[in-house]
Amino acid sequence: MGVRHGKDAFVTGIPCISSWQVSEASNAQRYVASCGGDGSLVPEGNVDLTGSIAGVGWVPPIPDGVDLSFRGVASNVIGSLLSYTGTILIQESTLTIPVEAGGPPTWSANFGVQGELTKDAATGGADTTRSNAASGKWGKVLIGSGDTEVSGVRDITLTLRRPPATFINAGATSRRTGNLECDIAFNVYNDDKDVALYALNAIDEVKIVTNEAEDEFWWLSFIRFLQKSNFVVDRGQLIGYQVTGQWSFVSGTTEGFITLPDGTDIIGDSTP
Repeated sequence: MGVRHGKDAFVTGIPCISSWQVSEASNAQRYVASCGGDGSLVPEGNVDLTGSIAGVGWVPPIPDGVDLSFRGVASNVIGSLLSYTGTILIQESTLTIPVEAGGPPTWSANFGVQGELTKDAATGGADTTRSNAASGKWGKVLIGSGDTEVSGVRDITLTLRRPPATFINAGATSRRTGNLECDIAFNVYNDDKDVALYALNAIDEVKIVTNEAEDEFWWLSFIRFLQKSNFVVDRGQLIGYQVTGQWSFVSGTTEGFITLPDGTDIIGDSTP
């Protein structure tokens, strides 16, 4: 039995990760029949492998519908190399920005394995990225073409997903990607729950600022605001609530887009 520390964790091609994990399961289904006598029976089932990667930074792996070559390194020690390789499809990514806490932005990405993962004794190299993550304290939410700042923002969460459809090939599960979805949520300190800037059913562009100069941001056009929740008045805490919304690819007849802080469009075209 190999007992290793996770300090060598690495995923080739994805910088600044803190962990990766994989789960596998058979969908075998118990049944009873007269041919089984007085007990239940369990045949072989199809196998499904899923996993996740967690890391630090402003941009997680994007669910773009493209299969990725995966090499998850468990040990990078010479003489004890251990990796798991295969093909994966990123299904959902979540970025968390701790504005109030001021820690680094963190992300997680869930994936499905296209078939199986193979164990081998090959090195995964090393993460060549060497830089501190920017503080989450610079995170801001700006709404509308005038970039009106939402006051009292405590933290921000952005989730991107492409829900897949699965199919079976030789007893192993594979998947094909679906349409892009995006959710946004932010918690605010505010005793006014009826802020027109993010009124329910309003739809507008949103920018999630990632730096002090406010010239780098996630640009989401369009977000429809759908919920304000947990407006709690408690004698022991500040008054606030959570705002959530969903991205829509079209507002009226205008096509929307989602743009990364480096100006790359994930979908649509942000060019004026």
